[in-house]
Amino acid sequence: MQIIIDQRQSDLPLSSKQIEVMSLHVLKNLLDISCDQLILNFVSAEEIKQLHLDYFDDDSLTDCISFPIDDQDDQSYPMILGELFICPQAALEYCDSEKHLDPYDEISLYVVHGILHLLDYDDIDPKDREMMRAKEKEIIDELARSNLLLSTPQKNLDAN
Repeated sequence: MQIIIDQRQSDLPLSSKQIEVMSLHVLKNLLDISCDQLILNFVSAEEIKQLHLDYFDDDSLTDCISFPIDDQDDQSYPMILGELFICPQAALEYCDSEKHLDPYDEISLYVVHGILHLLDYDDIDPKDREMMRAKEKEIIDELARSNLLLSTPQKNLDAN
């Protein structure tokens, strides 16, 4: 399984290796998902606002946008699960307003949230939102127990 990571932002240093390890663990070990590829784009506030406007007619800042590509039930190959656009600036702003939060934990949540959206979890209807939040919590708790939540990259150890 290939995790493609494109970092097009400079708001928060992120380790591509940490992102890859965490994403693979979520897909393979926690969700038992088999696919050939997942694409994660870490983008600036301006870029995600433009995507939000282009695809959802809303120019506000958002944390994560997901685009499913191949249907999980389709057995054709290669199977590309989808593409996520994640905005670290949104995490920084949210964590600034909620003083007790860590932006790396928040980005970890955005990755999990986006993957769940690619797997047809939804958070529009209150009942669906409750199920999605429960699954997010379950995954985040397991990532924390496994010490796989994202953290500040260490020079020379977490080379992008």
